[in-house]
Amino acid sequence: MKLKLIPVSACGVTELTLSVEMVNGFDLSPFPEGAKFTATEGTLSAGIRNVDRVDGELHVTVGQCGLAYECQPITGSHDWSGTDGWIDAADYDPDRCYIVATSAPEGAEYVKRADGWTVVVPQPNGELTP
Repeated sequence: MKLKLIPVSACGVTELTLSVEMVNGFDLSPFPEGAKFTATEGTLSAGIRNVDRVDGELHVTVGQCGLAYECQPITGSHDWSGTDGWIDAADYDPDRCYIVATSAPEGAEYVKRADGWTVVVPQPNGELTP
């Protein structure tokens, strides 16, 4: 299974539980090649935004929650973008931010909070403050 993570502002899911062709307990194994995915309350609550089966392999787009930055953005906005690439589900790391803070200032670091990801700028004494 391949994953692509895209930014969402309110996802309700901060970590993915993956197993063969399951995402957060939602079984995607019956999804056929060439079918059109229609999101439901169940798939959205599991963090699933899109599903394709390409050459027999599942490609699942899931949301990763991007919070407001905890530092001053360079453009005045707290924008996030996804990456264009797919990752193997086996390589997914719940402690990694896959979305990109597009307006973060130089030196900003990604920090995982209970409800998603944000960026902060480390201060000279090592504290993370806005």
